[in-house]
Amino acid sequence: MNDFLITHGWKILTVCISAIPTIILFTIKGRISHWFNRDLESHRAELDRKSRQIQSSLDTQLETMRIEFGLIQSERLQILKEACGRLTEILNQINTIASYYKYDCKENVDYDKKCLSDGNECRNDCIINYWDKIISFDKYTRQTNDFLENNQMFFPMEVTIKHMEIIALVYNLRKEAYDINHNLNNTSKEKALGSFRLFYQFDKSEITELRNDLINEYRLLIGVSPLKSYSVNDYRLLQTYEKNKKN
Repeated sequence: MNDFLITHGWKILTVCISAIPTIILFTIKGRISHWFNRDLESHRAELDRKSRQIQSSLDTQLETMRIEFGLIQSERLQILKEACGRLTEILNQINTIASYYKYDCKENVDYDKKCLSDGNECRNDCIINYWDKIISFDKYTRQTNDFLENNQMFFPMEVTIKHMEIIALVYNLRKEAYDINHNLNNTSKEKALGSFRLFYQFDKSEITELRNDLINEYRLLIGVSPLKSYSVNDYRLLQTYEKNKKN
């Protein structure tokens, strides 16, 4: 036994000594792997936590934006609806004043007096009240212009330009009516008949065409195609084609 130890002791010792680094290496590697896995799991958990926080924040912001967008779209829809109604009302008021031109009694009315109705007071739609109608028309047009200007942020520029074109046409009509009625050389009857003739002969086709174009634009703004057989994108392409063909 002693001879064996003497003969092979150094070899055994050498093997043991050479194995120590390997043992230490495996031990350290195991610990490092353990620490790394533990840190990795901790890091993953932290990433998951932050990811959930970010996702929650994004979901909240998205929901807020969705609500805000919905409110803006709802407000825009109301503005488009009112704009459409105002354009229609402008034409209606022009037609109302123009209709006096067809009254058989217009030549025989004393425009310096108030007519007597059943209630001893002239009705609002009486021909004698034509000037009140013109003033109301002027006031309504100004209010419409203010409304369109205050809300032009909701309209594309080409729509705003068409609004301005309609207002300009109406303002010119209003100015001519004021010129007739402020002419001191005209009698009350001449002022009235001149106003009736002015509104009756006024060419409403340009305003009507602009209004129809605007209604189509309003439809597109809310995602409704003006033509049943076309999508919104198809209609846009058709518009572009028609414009290019004219040019």
